[in-house]
Amino acid sequence: MPTEADIAPSPRRAPGRQRPRPRSRTAPLWVAAGLAAALLAWLAVSSSQDRFWDDTRAAGHRAYKRGNFLYAQRMYREALQQARDLDPDGRRVIQSLLDMSRVCQARGRSDSASMFRARAEAVGKTPHN
Repeated sequence: MPTEADIAPSPRRAPGRQRPRPRSRTAPLWVAAGLAAALLAWLAVSSSQDRFWDDTRAAGHRAYKRGNFLYAQRMYREALQQARDLDPDGRRVIQSLLDMSRVCQARGRSDSASMFRARAEAVGKTPHN
């Protein structure tokens, strides 16, 4: 026969105190998945910006080879703006400035060509972090 101790109610918790929740074992996985998704998104945006600069510059090169210097200048100017947005002191800016110098020289604007060349040299001398 059951004794009184077997039938006794379980001890009650103090009011306002709750049982601690067990730690989730999947939380670190969700954090890692979130970080991986953020990294992939950043890489996708970064590579699309690089691709845009490459494609715009390539369009300028094709126009230059065909002798369409006005269109080449427009493409090089757009590539220069994109390069400045990506990295104001980077190699893309220097290359774009030299492209602008070359097309200005081809159009007979040697004063503009020398200005772009000087800017490229100035950016090249800028200390990079």
